[in-house]
Amino acid sequence: QVGTTYAISGYTSLCYLPDDDCILRGNNGGTAWAVIDCATGTRYTPTFSGTVAGALRPGSCQTRWVPSLGAVCAWDNSADTTLITRLTPGANPRTDAWTIDTITVSGANAVTPTVRATNGTYGRFAYSPNLGGFVLLNATNQSLYFFALT
Repeated sequence: QVGTTYAISGYTSLCYLPDDDCILRGNNGGTAWAVIDCATGTRYTPTFSGTVAGALRPGSCQTRWVPSLGAVCAWDNSADTTLITRLTPGANPRTDAWTIDTITVSGANAVTPTVRATNGTYGRFAYSPNLGGFVLLNATNQSLYFFALT
């Protein structure tokens, strides 16, 4: 155990930010987003401003660090299913404001995923640096989708 423990309820997702040795925690109950310092265990609640794509729910989606964007990305859309949410940290992700917006995927994408699964995508959203895009398995009985970055 490192640092103080605290209790939260609801679905939770974690994403490691390697350049800052901290974790972005999403949760659909209580504080939506928090940053945890891995060395000290301290939890920070910086501000997040902007609009998520497709009604993304923190904690019900799996956030992924994308080094080339310097941001965390996620997909959990009930609308606008071809959009991906980007969360960009400030210089210090623990205390500086984060910006939420959407990223543009390649116009060559010929896929339109179905709306999110009722209980979320969990770990079925991933970023592949080798492929230069995102892979999504919205539901286990559906096709695999790929979003190329522009």
